[in-house]
Amino acid sequence: MVVEAGEGGTMNITAYELAQRYIGIAELSSAGRDHPLIQWWLSLCSGFDIESPDETPWCMSGDVEILTSSGFTRFDQLSDFCHVAQVDPLFGISFTRPLRVIRKKYCGPIVFFSSRSLSMRTDPEHRFWGIWNKAGAMTGQVEKRPIRELSSVLHVPRVASRNEVDDLEFSDREIGLMAAFLSDGFLRTGGTGRIAIQVSKQRKIDALHSLVPSNWYRAKIAYGQSTVPLTTFEYQIPAWLSSAFVDYKKPKWSILTTWSRRQLQHFVLSYATFDGSARGDRRMIYTSSPDLRDWLQAAVTLAGFHSSQRQGSQSPISGRPCYTISFSTAKRTRTIRRGDFSIESGGEDLFCVEVPTGVILIRDPNGTVLPVGNCSAFVNGIAWELRLPRSKSAMARSWLGVGQAVEAVEGFPSGPQISRIGFDVVVLMRGSGDQPGPDIVDAPGHVGFFGGWDGGRVNVLGGNQGNAVSVQSFPKDRILGIRRLRSE
Repeated sequence: MVVEAGEGGTMNITAYELAQRYIGIAELSSAGRDHPLIQWWLSLCSGFDIESPDETPWCMSGDVEILTSSGFTRFDQLSDFCHVAQVDPLFGISFTRPLRVIRKKYCGPIVFFSSRSLSMRTDPEHRFWGIWNKAGAMTGQVEKRPIRELSSVLHVPRVASRNEVDDLEFSDREIGLMAAFLSDGFLRTGGTGRIAIQVSKQRKIDALHSLVPSNWYRAKIAYGQSTVPLTTFEYQIPAWLSSAFVDYKKPKWSILTTWSRRQLQHFVLSYATFDGSARGDRRMIYTSSPDLRDWLQAAVTLAGFHSSQRQGSQSPISGRPCYTISFSTAKRTRTIRRGDFSIESGGEDLFCVEVPTGVILIRDPNGTVLPVGNCSAFVNGIAWELRLPRSKSAMARSWLGVGQAVEAVEGFPSGPQISRIGFDVVVLMRGSGDQPGPDIVDAPGHVGFFGGWDGGRVNVLGGNQGNAVSVQSFPKDRILGIRRLRSE
């Protein structure tokens, strides 16, 4: 669908009328390139100077992964029905079904990250999250801003699970025992009902003694290349062993969402004792299983540590590579520098999701986990096509600073400052319960085009309403503000 421009580069149609043409069209979930909304965005790209950045943030290349409740998943393989990790600046990490999954052929400039810690591609308008440049470092203010605005450094804070309630099925001893079993343990054969853990290093021996074994003994001689005899510890098979794993030494992802942040920290530090190393406050943990590697890195992330992972050389014994997950117990931010990326011409398929908090957790192809902002596009797209002022932001509440404020007055009053259908956008609180007021921009919200009143409720025409472009009504008391993009 292409709408012809009128004289002076404007169109003889209101924003509401243009938005109505998309009612009933589903969001971009599972859409191919022939999807009507994708064709719309392609027409926008072809109708504008593509040397200018696409100001709608279409995010990441397909090889970037997003953390979901079942593991790290590439954006180009993401299911519409999965639950993805979202970050709340105040309450940490939780999991939610995306408001939408976005896939698009992007035809603007591409940002190429190439540094020791990051290697990925995004668009210049994608919002990154953290403390921006020198002025932000002085105040500590956390913002979401387009990556093209980075002039010096971006400090990305670490985040953690919001769960503060311990899972009572797992005591600290049981969590330590699970870490030891995953690293050095095995099941005893012959129906003994025990697990065994064999170690030779003194720090491991001390840790296993603290877990109160039912039996332990030391071999008389050392075997293989070791010069120290193995010490074997035996423990009764714990009650959780059958329910905590989907396969041998393959723990369920659901455990990570039930453990508290404290329990997660206890686990990763315990695992580092048995299959890891330390250099000051830096920890390295190891595994040869790619499934366990992803599970361990997610545990480290949810515990509140910045992490990265790399693949080492293959073992001459097992033939499998060793994966190393690195994290620091003291490092509070990850730094991105302006010199870490360049903006170049080109275009490709880009992907993202939209979540209520506006911040997601990704893993780049280098193995670095990073919280970044996400996407919101429908209102920005309509405004772009009509050459109207745009928020140029992923945050719905950012529209509170666009255009001219008008009053939310019901009925059919007249007056230049009274809300009316045409070029007015409505910004609403998202969800129920207490929400921040309009002075807080970096908070959940929803935005759409004003569609009139309906008995104490406001009609809103927008995307991301019932997984489609639609008109829905919302309580008037959820309105944060109404803004006029153009005076008629």
